[in-house]
Amino acid sequence: MTRRRGKATFVSPVSLQKRTAKRLETTAVGVWIDFVSSVFSVIGIALYIVETYGFLDDFKLIAFTIELVIVVFFTFEYALRWYVSEMRWAYVVSFASAVDLLTIIPVFMEMAGDHLKVNLAFVRVVRIMRLLRLLRVHR
Repeated sequence: MTRRRGKATFVSPVSLQKRTAKRLETTAVGVWIDFVSSVFSVIGIALYIVETYGFLDDFKLIAFTIELVIVVFFTFEYALRWYVSEMRWAYVVSFASAVDLLTIIPVFMEMAGDHLKVNLAFVRVVRIMRLLRLLRVHR
């Protein structure tokens, strides 16, 4: 609502969804999110490789914290991209969405598995999907 000559006039509102989508496409914010996503993908891949060879045994808490920050960022980005999507169901079943989910869900499954003492070693293999995520960001 804007005020003009003492009267309140309503301006045609552009939805928050459309404004956010435009910012993601046309401003430095979108570029920044893509850049951070790429950096986090590379860090996640490096962590996966280093964890596979057992180099982080003494630094498990640090590796877990880094992994948690990365997965929280990816989850936020996924939710944001879902929110700005005009056709949300189409986004959910898209290839990009599948890659995103395949990089997010295994980490949560591993965290739950560690807490529940369940062996989820097979899930670690799926985490390499971050490489596909990195390729998706630079498309």
